[in-house]
Amino acid sequence: MNLDFKILWVEDQPDAIVEDSVYLESEIRDLGFEPIIIAATGYDKVSELMNNQPKDDDYDLILVDYDLGASGGKGDDAARQIRDKFPHREMVFYSGQSPDDLRTAAANKQIDGVYFAHRPSLADDVFSVIENMLRKVIDLSHTRGIIMAETSELDHCIEQCLDFSFEELTDDRKKAFHDRIVEVIRMRYEEQQKNLESLTNHEKFAELLGSSHLMTSLDKTRAMLRNLKSYTQMPNKTAHHDTVENYQNNFHNIRNLLAHGTVTKKDGHKIFKGQGEELNEEVMRNWRINLMGYRQQIKAVANDFGIIFEDE
Repeated sequence: MNLDFKILWVEDQPDAIVEDSVYLESEIRDLGFEPIIIAATGYDKVSELMNNQPKDDDYDLILVDYDLGASGGKGDDAARQIRDKFPHREMVFYSGQSPDDLRTAAANKQIDGVYFAHRPSLADDVFSVIENMLRKVIDLSHTRGIIMAETSELDHCIEQCLDFSFEELTDDRKKAFHDRIVEVIRMRYEEQQKNLESLTNHEKFAELLGSSHLMTSLDKTRAMLRNLKSYTQMPNKTAHHDTVENYQNNFHNIRNLLAHGTVTKKDGHKIFKGQGEELNEEVMRNWRINLMGYRQQIKAVANDFGIIFEDE
């Protein structure tokens, strides 16, 4: 799972669920995830989606209305078709009818592993399911994976911006920009070479176990900041510069903490050994919320470079 929480919502009267969807989107964001709702307005739309061979990670949760009107089939038919494609995906089956009637309909279609909700309390019932789902992925280990995956994606986004903008430079400026990056890397490796000489004694083996990369995430954001300065006509240039700088300042340390920190417990709380940073649900939720914002803002930078991503 990443920062996106994707819901397939099968409902033939989308106007009737606007209030519910707005409520759920707000609550999901408050938990530190970005809600994405894919609407299917009837059985025929479900058939179309399922025939397109959806992948296992296309949806995190599926909501199905029992009464789909004149769309070619009932909700239990749609739920059965979806369950065939996603045998283990969480699903909520709802209606204005009593939950007992829905249980009977689901049993008749042999649809297992389904939650049942009453339309008047739909948003609250669905959010209870979502909270239970996300509780499994908001602990330290899962949050570490989510943030590392998302920051890696943003690295790739910044790489694309650098590559695209580099090609727009004159030959002289290309050389100067490239030479600057090479010089930064050379200086770092010369310093590392000096450090290596001081660690040749086998008694310093533990200190030798660190490693570094050629062009780090920090190098990329620094290069991006230098590059943005040269785009005098770019829309929102100052805001974009601030975005990349704030992302660098906020998530460089967090990323290193998550990548290299050792987790232990102190007084019943999880902390990173050697860092003294105490972790709790609020800290991790704030990390996710902030990262969602940076993801949108950095993609806005890329869009102003003319880079459009497939999901847009």
